Amino acid sequence: MSKTNSTPITADSRCGLSCTACTYREPFACGGCIETEGHPFHGECPVAHCCQARGFAHCGECPDLPCALLSDYSCDPQHGDNPPGERIRVCRMWNDTHAVPVIPPARITALRIERQHLFSPVSGAEYDELFRDLQPGLNEYWHGFGFPPLLSYRASFDDTEYNRQRQLDRQLLKLRIGGGIGWILREDLGLYYALYRKPLDRPTRVQTEILDLLTREGPMTIQQIKEETSLLVKVITPALHRLQEAFLIYEDQNDGEWDRGWYLFSEMFPEFPEFPEFPDSAQTFPSRSDALKAVLRRFAYRTVLVYPEAAKAFYRLPEKEIRAACTSLCEDGIFTRYKDGYLLKEDAAFLKTYRETPQCSIVVLHRNDFLVRSAIPHIERTLKPLYDALPYDHEPLQYILIDGELRAAAVGHFRYGPYEIHDIVCTPDAAERKEEICEAVQRANPGAVIQRFGGVTL
Repeated sequence: MSKTNSTPITADSRCGLSCTACTYREPFACGGCIETEGHPFHGECPVAHCCQARGFAHCGECPDLPCALLSDYSCDPQHGDNPPGERIRVCRMWNDTHAVPVIPPARITALRIERQHLFSPVSGAEYDELFRDLQPGLNEYWHGFGFPPLLSYRASFDDTEYNRQRQLDRQLLKLRIGGGIGWILREDLGLYYALYRKPLDRPTRVQTEILDLLTREGPMTIQQIKEETSLLVKVITPALHRLQEAFLIYEDQNDGEWDRGWYLFSEMFPEFPEFPEFPDSAQTFPSRSDALKAVLRRFAYRTVLVYPEAAKAFYRLPEKEIRAACTSLCEDGIFTRYKDGYLLKEDAAFLKTYRETPQCSIVVLHRNDFLVRSAIPHIERTLKPLYDALPYDHEPLQYILIDGELRAAAVGHFRYGPYEIHDIVCTPDAAERKEEICEAVQRANPGAVIQRFGGVTL
């Protein structure tokens, strides 16, 4: 039986073949792959073994359907299905039999916007919870160096100053995680340590020299490291970044200044181990998989419907790990499958009776906004082809949320002052909102001149 405790199914095999109709069943007294626990008449079946090992009743419950293994069996030109892929179709049908009832997409969108607080700004504990769930945070795209992260539109107060103070108090920490920068709450440092730390088993000579220097002399700026070692900045900087990824050093930018100090991580945060395992540490660290499951639960609450590719884009983690974590959350009874994604189980029930407020809004989002970073795969499929086709030099400046969905983009060039807005591109279904879109972009960019809409000069 499935670990997900789904309703009993009528499937008579793991892979979608009909064991009941198999012509070898009676001559070989074969009970089929379910009855024989993956050992039908011809020996162990790799597909059945995989399915059972992962706790699924059949392959239709697997988030990786169709995987390479099942595809090879189903579409083999000599021994595969007739028609090819038939068992994959059957598995999908089996899964749909017990899927969450169809939820109107507008209902999911409305709940997502409600939980993002785009139109109901929050403060106090509600803001802190929202900030926590949308970590790792980033500052507004193209803001000055050292600016704190913020939640555009979502705060009913000046969260720039609020987060600047938290940055100054070292309650907001700047980490190098997932190949980039991210701001996290100090209270969640253990979680992101477990999730993102890249051990450094064989440090280079330069990395060792810098680590020894900081151990011996204490915190230093890059300029001081250069003076002490005679190394070039272009050599020092990547070494520092790699040591950051290993959580061996910390870049202290609490005051937002350029000339920031680099500390040993263990000195700045004594509750953390200095090297991979430190038995004397009082801190209890979650496993990487448990840390990923924890952040995915937060992600699911704020996005409502989790697509693994979206979580991959936001967290900059391997999609395979994310899918495995989602599967584990299903087994734990926390997630449930819905189409190509996952819902929190309580949301699957809640959405049946949730009455959405119709969305009729246009919001201009900067490139570091949570809703943009988590929608990169969608942007690459729908908007990027539109602005890539433009005949002049440009880059995306802002993305435009129309009735809760990213359906337009302003492109041009960033400038200190009003941006150069060369064009606004949108999906065909949003073109009729041209005037509203232009007004929204103009409000978000005082003093800027919008040159074109859809390639047509204004």
